[in-house]
Amino acid sequence: MNNRDETLRVLAKYHGIKDPRVANAIYEEGLKMSRRMEPCVQGFNDMFVMGYPAELQKYKPTDFYDESFMRELDKSGFIDTAYTTAR
Repeated sequence: MNNRDETLRVLAKYHGIKDPRVANAIYEEGLKMSRRMEPCVQGFNDMFVMGYPAELQKYKPTDFYDESFMRELDKSGFIDTAYTTAR
């Protein structure tokens, strides 16, 4: 999110995306995403309504992630500091 050239290099090297139009489009879409690294809670919730195997149904979505660590980092101000100094 901070370095277009490096992102395009990585997309080409590791993902085989060498078309600059495609790579730039991916980069632009990425800029729209949240910079905060948090679990995709909605994704976990969706697993339970999309017909996943019955044995999955014995769990709750919260069995697959722990938001407490991220809440603690957020409360301390670490996350906001990391993103403001990374630019």
